[in-house]
Amino acid sequence: MKNEKIKKKNVLAAILIALALLAIGMSVEAGLMNNQQTSTSVVESTQISNDIDQMSMFTADITFWLLVNDGCGCNPIPNATILAGGGAGWDEGMTDEDGKCVLQLEINEIYWIQIDADHFRSVDFEFDIVDDQTFTFLLDRTKTRDVSTPITMPRIVNLFNTLKSILSR
Repeated sequence: MKNEKIKKKNVLAAILIALALLAIGMSVEAGLMNNQQTSTSVVESTQISNDIDQMSMFTADITFWLLVNDGCGCNPIPNATILAGGGAGWDEGMTDEDGKCVLQLEINEIYWIQIDADHFRSVDFEFDIVDDQTFTFLLDRTKTRDVSTPITMPRIVNLFNTLKSILSR
């Protein structure tokens, strides 16, 4: 009888050990599956994040036409400087003999534009890049300035204030 009790205890112990091992195995399997799902989620969210980051890498062609009305019609303004600055950096170009300049600027960014041509009023404006866009400007001639009048200081102040407003957003 004592042997029978020992056998029953051993059988019960073996069953308990088998159940414990089964429970541990199931727990480990569940943990691995959860870890795999988390790993997949991290990979998917990283991919989505990379896709979003790459969206800002797309550029748009922003075309500028600069013209002057010389009485008989509109004539191009060559060699005008166009400066574009914003959150994505800076770009600069000059108009060709047809008065055309194309800058490639990043989509989903805000840019500040400054257009300067000798003997013409300057143009300053800001806009959001959405897609390819074309701007046409009919510039007014300026009066000849006195050589002693500094032309750069107002430009520097205007540039500083515009940059400050862009960076404070």
